[in-house]
Amino acid sequence: SDGSASSLPLVFLYDVSAEHTGGGSPAEKRRARAAWREVMRQVRGSPFDATVLSLFLDERDVDFVADAGFDGAYSYFAASGFTEGSSPGGWRTLRQRMAATGKAFAPSVGPGYNDTLIRPWNGGATRPREGGRYYDEMWRAALDASASVVTITSYNEWGEGTQVEAARPHVTAAGAAYADYAPDPSGAYLDRTREWILRGRRERGCTAEERVEL
Repeated sequence: SDGSASSLPLVFLYDVSAEHTGGGSPAEKRRARAAWREVMRQVRGSPFDATVLSLFLDERDVDFVADAGFDGAYSYFAASGFTEGSSPGGWRTLRQRMAATGKAFAPSVGPGYNDTLIRPWNGGATRPREGGRYYDEMWRAALDASASVVTITSYNEWGEGTQVEAARPHVTAAGAAYADYAPDPSGAYLDRTREWILRGRRERGCTAEERVEL
């Protein structure tokens, strides 16, 4: 490692925001922010340094990320509209607000969402794949937001129906059926992912091999 941002490990923190964990008084939230600032102070320049992104739920995280000393935030959830952060229509504004504090906003794109096999009561969060259109629309929104980095939820989270890895039809011993990508081939979402990555690089004027700074 040469110590530059592009050579550091990328670390994702989930649900650590003082604004969203356990309520708490304003004083407690200030102490939580101060604790994270101290953690980041000790990490910076050490062998454990990293580019650190925190989960972004809503606008309160703009200040939290800056105060805590993180490098930015990611939206994580593949269900469009589940949180403010996972609402593609607001990504450009969130990216601009984060940039104003010197922080990155990384929108998370997903192919759809369906966790009813593990959370039968949560059908309201289901987002159909629509033959790939849902994934395409999230990617288009992420690129239109001029984000410097895009994350994908997910590669193989089958329990929440967000996988993009190659898939084939499968029925468990209990009779639960996991969706495949028919009539598209098993690797359709990996092909789609590559197409969007290359498109994003072209739109930014990057070569296929060039790395983009966060």
